[in-house]
Amino acid sequence: MTHGRPVARRALFGFTALCLAAGGALHALAYGGAERVMQQSALPDGLHGVLKALWLSQAGVNISWALAFGVLAARPEWAVGRLVGVLVLGPLASAILLYATLGSFFPAHVLLGASLAALAAATIPPRAAPSPAILAGQTPVGGCRRGG
Repeated sequence: MTHGRPVARRALFGFTALCLAAGGALHALAYGGAERVMQQSALPDGLHGVLKALWLSQAGVNISWALAFGVLAARPEWAVGRLVGVLVLGPLASAILLYATLGSFFPAHVLLGASLAALAAATIPPRAAPSPAILAGQTPVGGCRRGG
């Protein structure tokens, strides 16, 4: 029975999208506080602009990843293993870089969890399509037709 496969894939991709959307929104909301800290620092003005842009762009990137994984949650049959592998590189790389630079940090845990959920969803095989013979109402060669 394969009824649970689409639900599990949808749930895992949905969890990934939710984690990334929440992270992107929280990152954008924290911009005001980060900007105040940057203005009080002794960094040159040029670096302030760079840090502001990087801060906001990370929020936008997280929301973009959330949209992509949200589409896969809505249409899990579009989730080809290689596509998910390429998509998951972004949040996974961000998590690794956060761990490498900041150590154990909650946003890194969220990014890692979202990445692992997406990879887990990609490992669940999609629902097997019925054979053309069954769709035509014929008994497949060498077997019995189920459900009828």
